[in-house]
Amino acid sequence: MRREEHKVKAGRRYVIYLSKYRSILALSACLITITFSFYGIAGGIVLYTKDGMSAGLLFEWFTTISNSITCLSACMITPFAVEGIRRKHFSFPKWISLFLYAGMVCTTLTMVMSVGFMSWTDPELAFGGYNTYLHIVCPVMVIISFFMVESGFRYTVKDALMATVPTFLYVMVYFFEVAIVGEENGGWEDIYHVMDYMPVAVAAVGVPLVAFGISLLIMLFNNIRVKRRRRKLMSSLWPKGVSPAIINVEVFGLGRYMGKHSDIEFVELYMDIINDIATYYDIKAEDLVRPYIKGYLDSFNEKNNPKV
Repeated sequence: MRREEHKVKAGRRYVIYLSKYRSILALSACLITITFSFYGIAGGIVLYTKDGMSAGLLFEWFTTISNSITCLSACMITPFAVEGIRRKHFSFPKWISLFLYAGMVCTTLTMVMSVGFMSWTDPELAFGGYNTYLHIVCPVMVIISFFMVESGFRYTVKDALMATVPTFLYVMVYFFEVAIVGEENGGWEDIYHVMDYMPVAVAAVGVPLVAFGISLLIMLFNNIRVKRRRRKLMSSLWPKGVSPAIINVEVFGLGRYMGKHSDIEFVELYMDIINDIATYYDIKAEDLVRPYIKGYLDSFNEKNNPKV
């Protein structure tokens, strides 16, 4: 019995440690993404204005839009990462994760198109000068930082489709401005020289399909990582066969720890942890919610209503 208690308490401490570690990792990843993406946008604006062009023209480029999406999504996640370090638990809404996912698809598509298409049709546009940073360095760093943020969300095919929406919208606008309106009538220049090498219909369908393929690969790799992380956490530190009474006591203790680090203005029920434990032990989540809430409220009340 004592050995079981020791293992489960070690598991509880590891869950807390892992959450803080994930928060630090997420904060580092967000800062990396913000730095590289913002530098890409700011650098482009400086170059455009230096040449006497309007900075607004920069947003006709898919690269700029991609960096804007990833930079904004990283800015959204940063406060949650900071709170995760302070409160010993890292979580954020799934819609923000999907926003970052969409930015990841966009930046990866930028790199793929630069290497697979523009490097053959216009090497200077693909890698000349500042473009090596925009098309290779920045996307690689964003990809690395994306997988550093352990959101815990398992994406679906529907999520993968949603992540391609910015790409699809850009493609539609691009071909409307280039092929229908035309540069001579105030539309966009064919900056990617797509019309020189393929029919409009082929490009309009092909690019979104490539983006969807990238999105599916990201979804697959992310889901494998999430599954492995959860399996490793539970199997190595919360061994099966532990009595339900010990599980309840330790979930109560976990609730007390979380309640100690919560603010009175912001009370949160950490269902991700509870669901992980319930799934691994084949227990109903509501059976673990009760001891968790009891421990959480006991600790929370002791902290905010100290005895004189």
